[in-house]
Amino acid sequence: MVLDRSIVWQMRRGETAMKPMLRTYGTSIDASQLMDHIESYISPLGDHKITDHIVLGVSLGGHAAWLSLFHEPRVSAGIVVIGCCDYVSLMCGRARLSKRVSVTTSAQPDTGFIGSKDFPTGLHQAVLKIDPASLLLGDYNLRHDVDITSSPSVQEQARLRPLLQRTLGRKKILNLSGESDKLVPYTASEPTLQFLKVSTTSHGWADHSGIILRDLTFPGVGHEVSYDMAQEINDFVSDHMTESRSGIKYHI
Repeated sequence: MVLDRSIVWQMRRGETAMKPMLRTYGTSIDASQLMDHIESYISPLGDHKITDHIVLGVSLGGHAAWLSLFHEPRVSAGIVVIGCCDYVSLMCGRARLSKRVSVTTSAQPDTGFIGSKDFPTGLHQAVLKIDPASLLLGDYNLRHDVDITSSPSVQEQARLRPLLQRTLGRKKILNLSGESDKLVPYTASEPTLQFLKVSTTSHGWADHSGIILRDLTFPGVGHEVSYDMAQEINDFVSDHMTESRSGIKYHI
């Protein structure tokens, strides 16, 4: 299932950060609805079952792929291409580049942006409930002092363990980013990706979760799907399908 929703990330006059999030979230909901019904088209008599789903998203579709990975239990693997798992960080960066008044007139630019007309409080509250980075690292305004390279406190681990198991447990993720991408810079996702890699690596505090994250950046690549990225995608899908062939499974 390919989630490809392109959008110009720079905020134009009069626009808010709501439209991209609505499209992103809507795309992930569409993917779940397709999973509900596609078997009826593929196998009307019910003689075949779809038991495994893979999502692939490009650009804004990449963020939708992150939402599907987090919130759709039928998805066992996902490929995110030039997408982002931290919507608040991404939009704060776009606001700074677009020189929004909410950023330029505030002593603390990101704090001034969140809760402004550009990023309404209601949108912020909605994002906190579904956005991967917000669910893992908490409110963007409060996470600047978090050391993502060290283990969380015992209390925080107690919160995160069931969350990781419920959302990403046993899932495989391929994240592909261009190092020269200025529209969706890797730096927006990097803290969350680093947190996941450190937490789920061998001997990490969450290594029991079974999460496999392959995070690759490509020098000289901007906001585009390069040949090398396409090769990584092909290998990932091929390997995942080969590993899943212990029994009859159909993949999207």
